[in-house]
Amino acid sequence: MQTPLGNTAVADVCTDAGSLRSQIPDVITALGTAGSQIPDGVGGLAVRFVDCNANNALIRYVGISSDDARAFAAGEIDEAALRSRIAVIP
Repeated sequence: MQTPLGNTAVADVCTDAGSLRSQIPDVITALGTAGSQIPDGVGGLAVRFVDCNANNALIRYVGISSDDARAFAAGEIDEAALRSRIAVIP
């Protein structure tokens, strides 16, 4: 899927607005951990947080660049740096 991050791999995560604040950092860290497995041509990894109890209504859409995920997986940046680079996707 095309996003401001380029060709982006996107996953949906069921949540609710009350849990979102704690889930975003954990999910971004999980995406970063997979950085070494990103295929060529993928510019970003993103997550759509949706309310599965309300017809999958979109709550928040965020992602990170593949370069940041690869750097995190390689130990070149830490978790705080990765989380500071979260991009909100419109």
